[in-house]
Amino acid sequence: MNILFIHCRKGLFSLTICQNCKYKWECQNCSANLVTYSQSSYGLNLICHQCQSVYNYPSSCPSCRQTQIKSVFSGIDDLDKLFRDEYQLEPIRLDLPKTKFNFEMAVNSAKSKQIFLTTRLYDPSIDYSIFDKIILVQADFLLASSDYQVQEELIKSLADLITASSLGDKIIPIILDIKDVENPLFETLSQIRSVQDVIDWHKTKLDAEADYRLVFGFPPDWNMVLLTSHTKKEIDAKNHLTAVKTYLESIQADYPEIKFSSPYKAKLLKRKGLFSYHLLIKYPRGYKDFVALKKELASLIGTYRLQARINPRTVM
Repeated sequence: MNILFIHCRKGLFSLTICQNCKYKWECQNCSANLVTYSQSSYGLNLICHQCQSVYNYPSSCPSCRQTQIKSVFSGIDDLDKLFRDEYQLEPIRLDLPKTKFNFEMAVNSAKSKQIFLTTRLYDPSIDYSIFDKIILVQADFLLASSDYQVQEELIKSLADLITASSLGDKIIPIILDIKDVENPLFETLSQIRSVQDVIDWHKTKLDAEADYRLVFGFPPDWNMVLLTSHTKKEIDAKNHLTAVKTYLESIQADYPEIKFSSPYKAKLLKRKGLFSYHLLIKYPRGYKDFVALKKELASLIGTYRLQARINPRTVM
């Protein structure tokens, strides 16, 4: 029997906290939660998935100086370790380099039972017909994201997974691993009889939210560009984006469909020794003057050394 476990969390653990004062370890460059990895002979490290910064695993808390450090929210590496240590099984990792060759070797092997692990909800390079079961690990957390774009991607991937697992003579069961009975989704998900029901349930929620997003100018019907100025002096960051706003006002007659905010201080973005300000620009999906607008924005970005992000999830 071949079983595929899909666990959409990389590393060992996705959050490290102090059990004494609840301090949590975040990236010093971008404030993202740090993910725990085992780096062979180097021991444990904390790695930022957003900017790739690497930190040593802490021995004490910088806030209270205590040593009760704990990493929580298990990732795929921890699941791999569980199979190896507790069950003496050697899972085949489909998310690692040279996966294709490992996968082909596993298919050709005569083992009666093989465990496969991956972090990707759907991977077109995988032949799902060889599996007897597919298990979505920690499905309650996977399905609980409040991010609209994440939910869109989730539905597409689940639909692709259902299609791939239903080809041929057999229909491969997809099992939702729901362990957290305190999660508000538990009651709803426990009544769902198939993954197709999950898609239908989420689509109903997304359709309702899409109506609001159209009114207020958010993706998928609108695109956004978040311009950010990072400077050593706070007044400079604000002045740079004030100048950008003034320029956008001067050309708005040529781009009547765009909308933009006033400069505002970044609350979620922290960079050591720097002050950060944002300015948000919105334009319709399929905007006919996008190429010309892009040139205008490129000039502003170069002049004031700005960071630009398209459709950043932190502001939706």
